[in-house]
Amino acid sequence: MIMLANEGFVIVSINYELASGEKYPAPIIQLGEAYTFIENSGETYPFIDKDSVYFGGDSAGAHIASQFITIQTNSDYLSLLNTFDQTMDVKKVVQKDIKGAILFAGPYDFEALSNLVKGRSTKNESSILSSAISFLAKRIGQAYLSDRNWKQNEDYAVLSITNYVSAIFPRTFITDGRTFSFEDHVRTLEENLISKGVDVTSVYYDFDLAHEYQFNLGTNFEDGNNYAQ
Repeated sequence: MIMLANEGFVIVSINYELASGEKYPAPIIQLGEAYTFIENSGETYPFIDKDSVYFGGDSAGAHIASQFITIQTNSDYLSLLNTFDQTMDVKKVVQKDIKGAILFAGPYDFEALSNLVKGRSTKNESSILSSAISFLAKRIGQAYLSDRNWKQNEDYAVLSITNYVSAIFPRTFITDGRTFSFEDHVRTLEENLISKGVDVTSVYYDFDLAHEYQFNLGTNFEDGNNYAQ
């Protein structure tokens, strides 16, 4: 965000409540509240061009941002969410075109996360690390969704953003590292967006970059490259 701000872009960074203090879909609703606050701020922030808005996020924030955008751009998806008691309060709040999405290292495929919890993770992970990641994913899902058996609950298939993007989804920048992260999710989302005619710019590297590699702005890796820069 600092690098973008240094280039003259206006950055609005928001907080959202964390599990287990709040449950899904609280972050989605809170992102809508933050947007509405800015949109209705009058001349309080004259430096913000409200007609040129991008949404972005990293890791869990990338999922939140992508689901929020999908809600704003796919009326069928919003209608589907409104059939569940848990998400009936989710509303479309952006009444203008979203200029773009900036998504870093996000999980977008519920089934893949479920498989991770069941221990079927990527082949380059050790069994100990795989078990640790599976345990963490299970606990995070339980805290966020307030459901001990969330991985077996078909209702949460709506969290698979890869399945619900539409042709109105805005142009997207997307990236991830391939080690202990969600590159398979990213590639599936990219493929589905492109199949809908969405303009996608993706960045992948043939190097073992881990989750959130983009924050290592001052790091030259073993091969001499600074991939975050």
